[in-house]
Amino acid sequence: MQPLLCLRWRFPLAASLLLATLPLRAVDDYPPGPDSQPQPGVPQGVVTKHEWRSTIYPGTTRPYWVYVPAQYTSDKPANVMVFQDGAAYANEAGKIYAGAEGEIRAPVVFDNLIHQGKLPVTMTSFTVAHFFQSRSAGSGVKAI
Repeated sequence: MQPLLCLRWRFPLAASLLLATLPLRAVDDYPPGPDSQPQPGVPQGVVTKHEWRSTIYPGTTRPYWVYVPAQYTSDKPANVMVFQDGAAYANEAGKIYAGAEGEIRAPVVFDNLIHQGKLPVTMTSFTVAHFFQSRSAGSGVKAI
């Protein structure tokens, strides 16, 4: 009888603790700050989509996006920042989530900070690491 009595309070206790932690998931969700919002008068950089194809591993391709700030000129060196797993920053249209539709707004942040002088002119590359063309017909490109 003792083990049965023990189970009677363990399940409700465990369920209560689990339910109590559900609201904590949103603790790190926060609204984007002003540097993540497009600001009037701030020049906007350009994001272009590209694709790299391996000559060593047949069928291996990697999409990547390059951000060039509006302040960049070829006569002055610029910093470079590379974002690994760049798909987190890109949508299907090949644009970096720069507008209100995305949580990650790296180009907007770069535009604002470069304009404010808090960040030097910095070009960025958003890369995707593991893509290959499947050999089975009609299967398309898959991430591994």
